[in-house]
Amino acid sequence: MAQAMMSIVLQRPDDARARPSSLIKKDEDYNRIFSAKLPIQIYLVAATIVKTAQASLRGREDLAPKDRNNLLFYVAMHASAALAGVSAPSSDQLATIAPGSITDVMMNASIATVEPIYRQLGANDQTAKGTQFLAALKAKLSEQFP
Repeated sequence: MAQAMMSIVLQRPDDARARPSSLIKKDEDYNRIFSAKLPIQIYLVAATIVKTAQASLRGREDLAPKDRNNLLFYVAMHASAALAGVSAPSSDQLATIAPGSITDVMMNASIATVEPIYRQLGANDQTAKGTQFLAALKAKLSEQFP
């Protein structure tokens, strides 16, 4: 759940991918992810987006397991922004996403947007754990949802 919230709500998929075991060791991060101020619905939305992204990526036989793993949280971030219709959705905007609108079709559209960026930047663990991939994805989201 912490990885889902980090990638979707905080838009930090690089941290969700690179440092899963230390994500919530910092009180500041823990309190931002598991805040009583966040709408409770956001946890269902985040979990559903990540689970749907995982299933969609698993269905792609052309992707190696390491690539599926490296793309997961970036695809989730893109999908959440696409579903909210803004490049950097607020927690309230994310909480209004209907779980039924999180489909394989829309997830595949997010994969089609995110995968070329990943490939262009080297398509490896360092790409997924570094900062360039996130910066490029945020730029793409700003183009798509000004």
